[in-house]
Amino acid sequence: MANIVTLGDLAARTTNSGGQRPVVPYRAPQRAPGAAAIPIRRDAAEEREKTKLCKTVALYALKELVVGLILAIPTAFFIATPASMALLFVGLAVTVIFNAAVRGHTRYYEYKLFVAQRQGFRDRDPNEITRLSERHADAQRLENFICPTAFVFSSYLTGPGTLIHEGGHAIASHMVYKNPVPNISVDSGGGKTSFFTNELTSFGNNLGKEGSSMFVSAAGAGIWVLISAGAMFMSHKWRKTHPELSRYLLMTVIISIFHHVVYAISALTASMQDKSHDFVNLWLGGVHPLVSVICMIAIPLLVKGGMILYDRYKARHVH
Repeated sequence: MANIVTLGDLAARTTNSGGQRPVVPYRAPQRAPGAAAIPIRRDAAEEREKTKLCKTVALYALKELVVGLILAIPTAFFIATPASMALLFVGLAVTVIFNAAVRGHTRYYEYKLFVAQRQGFRDRDPNEITRLSERHADAQRLENFICPTAFVFSSYLTGPGTLIHEGGHAIASHMVYKNPVPNISVDSGGGKTSFFTNELTSFGNNLGKEGSSMFVSAAGAGIWVLISAGAMFMSHKWRKTHPELSRYLLMTVIISIFHHVVYAISALTASMQDKSHDFVNLWLGGVHPLVSVICMIAIPLLVKGGMILYDRYKARHVH
C-alpha cells in the first residue's frame, strides 16, 4: 500500500530543531505541457459591457461598408482605369478599418470608465474616474469629427462624388439638347462628360445656344449645391434625434462645397481656352468664378440660417 502523508507529518518534517517552522515560498503548480490554461473568471457585467461595445464598433463599420458599397458599385461602371477601380474599393476598405480603430479607441476608454465606476474608489486614485471621463470625452469629440470626415472625404474623392457631378452635366445635356448621348468617365483625377450638341430642345431654345452651354457647365456644381442644401436642412432637423447621421450630412455639405469652391478658384489661373473647365465656360458667359464661389457658399448657409430662425420663431410661440 502506498504511504499516505498527512498534514501533520508535513508540518513535522518542515519544523527545525528550534521548533520554528521555516517560511516556505509559495510556488504555483506547474501546468503540464499542452494542458489547457485555467480560465480567469471575470465580472459578468463587465464582460457584457465589453461585448456590447465591440458590437457597437462592428455595427458602425458594417453601416459604413454598406453605404460605401451602395455608392461605389454604381460608380464602378463609369471608372476609366484599373488603378481608379482599385482606389475606389481599397479606399473604402481603408476608411472603414481606420474609422473602426478610432471608434475602438473611444470604446476602450468607455469600458475603462465603466469598470472604474463599478469598482468605485477602492484601491484607486480618487481622481482616476475623473481622468478617465476626460479622456473618454476627448476621444468622443475626436471620433465625432474624424469618422464623418474620413468617410465623406474618401467617398467623395475616390469616385462617387465625381460621378454625381458628371451626372449633373449629363442630365442638363438632355434638358437642352435633343439626343445628346452623354458619356461619363470617372477616374482618380476627376471626371469627364462628353455629349453631342445637337438641335436644341424647347427649353434649350428659351435659354439660347450660349445659355444652354452655360446651363450644362453649371449643372455639375449645381446638383451638388442642391444636394448640399438638402443635406444641410436634414442635418439641422436631425441634429438631436439622429446626431451621428446629422454629422455625416454636415460633413457632406462642407467637403462638397469646399471642393467646388477650390475648383471655381482654379479657373482664375486656368487658360481661357480650356473649354473643359466648367467655371471657365461660365466666366466666358459672364459669370465670374468669385460670383460662383459666393453663390455656392451662400445657398447652404441661407438654408441653415432659415432653419435657425424657424426654430427660434417656433420656440417663442410655443412658450
